[in-house]
Amino acid sequence: MANLTKRPSERKEGITARPIVLKGKGERNAMTTKITTVQKEFLIEQEVKGNSKDTLKYYRSSFKQMNRFIAKQELADQFPKGATDEAIVKAGEQMPLGVLLDKDFEVSFKRHLEEQGCNPRTVNTYFRAYRAFAYYCMEEGWIPLRKISIKTSKAPIKQVYSEEELKKLLKKPKTSDFTEYRNWVIVNYMLATGNRLSSIVALNIEDIDLENGYINVNVQKNKKPVTIPLVKQMRRILKEYIALYRNLEENEDLSSTDPLFCNRFGERLTADGLINAIARYNQRREVTKTSIHLFRHTFAKSWILSGGDLFSLQKMLGHSSLEMVRNYANLYSKDIKDKAEEFSFLSNTRRTTGKTLKI
Repeated sequence: MANLTKRPSERKEGITARPIVLKGKGERNAMTTKITTVQKEFLIEQEVKGNSKDTLKYYRSSFKQMNRFIAKQELADQFPKGATDEAIVKAGEQMPLGVLLDKDFEVSFKRHLEEQGCNPRTVNTYFRAYRAFAYYCMEEGWIPLRKISIKTSKAPIKQVYSEEELKKLLKKPKTSDFTEYRNWVIVNYMLATGNRLSSIVALNIEDIDLENGYINVNVQKNKKPVTIPLVKQMRRILKEYIALYRNLEENEDLSSTDPLFCNRFGERLTADGLINAIARYNQRREVTKTSIHLFRHTFAKSWILSGGDLFSLQKMLGHSSLEMVRNYANLYSKDIKDKAEEFSFLSNTRRTTGKTLKI
């Protein structure tokens, strides 16, 4: 299937515009076919391509924004006073796909998102979903071919956990409560690897090689499994955790393909379950930040400020290119001032004064 993240002219497969661009598949017409019908077809294709549940969720959320805008754009005077947001979105779903033919659609959609309070990066996030859908419509002959550009926005400064917060979160619990102890292990794991949420919940016991100090991360956003190292301290923590709660020798019913991190019933943690568990864990330790993704940012910042190279960081974080890790380096450049004073050539070179030279 064609790569919908690029404009049609950049894809390997050639695309030929149909003579009558308002005709879609067969005899269907863009002016009479509901936009939600084509959106559902698009989602089915994304699922067939193997895109993750999170990606599909992202598209659905973006379509909701798009359909809300369409309803307000086309039916602004027809909504009764007090109409619910759900009713507005539903009305947008019933509009014909032909609304995308409006030459001002993209400009108006961006303006709508900005008026909703979306920052530039959020606007781009929603707009990328619209662009993927629009290119799909071009592929299928619903609308004419055209280039859709997205202006690059400057990445915001990423929040991270402070040193004081990390001290609270990394303090080993004295209680024998499984959930509290497991959450402590996971917090350590996130700070040791920088793994994404989806990668963590997908880990199996067999993915851990404690003897050689490696872990196989099989679920990645870029769909490319990777083997990354485990630092000695994390190996000790996991060894204790597995011995106490995931011991294969003592539990004959436990398989090496069972989840590494589970709930108190031995079932695999879900993404939402882990999000809620870590939020409660942080709050109990008087840490107001509760985001799991901030552990990833904290890992990246620590790596960069400790002098780690970007190529290794790229592998650890599972990025397909260096672009994102370069963003991390740029974001935290202000934090390397002390290192510049410590390691720069000029700071470490003895210099003579003009008076000495004169003598």
